[in-house]
Amino acid sequence: MTKLQQIVEQISAHQCSAISHHESSWLAFYQQHNPLFEKVLATKPETATIQHLLGLTTKVHIETSARVESNQQAAQAMRQALQDNVAEHSQRFHYQEGEQLRFISHLWLYVQGYLAMDFSLANDHAAHTAQLLSNIESGDAQTFRTELMASFYQGKEQGQADNHSAQPQANGLLGWLSRLFNR
Repeated sequence: MTKLQQIVEQISAHQCSAISHHESSWLAFYQQHNPLFEKVLATKPETATIQHLLGLTTKVHIETSARVESNQQAAQAMRQALQDNVAEHSQRFHYQEGEQLRFISHLWLYVQGYLAMDFSLANDHAAHTAQLLSNIESGDAQTFRTELMASFYQGKEQGQADNHSAQPQANGLLGWLSRLFNR
């Protein structure tokens, strides 16, 4: 198991409901980005591994978004040609860059949620990505944004669960009150 896989599994990102079933995307992600991830870990061992994962997913998201944005018109034309010529079979064709953008966006937002980062910034990024996806795929930007933000919330829940279980439980009345009001 690679170090990239280890941190993804440690924070349960591989179980993110929106992307857990995309095995080929996971495999490609690990193969393509583990060498850089391990290099960064070796270069900056004092930085938390999860912070390196955030940096990597941010980098990959920016690069993938830029590729999709630069090829947006060609992707729209291809989608329209497929619908015009093979309408009944057009759903069988998938724009790989769009699928990669969707995958990395879910993972990136999951990591942001796990780290309890700012909701409004994550929402802005999700809205921009959703608009980009709706421009190249048939679908509503608001629906895409909602799906992306679900990954943010799933990451946030997992981060809270992991951080809560890592804290020692106080006993007695004070501990009970603390647990009662922190939920």
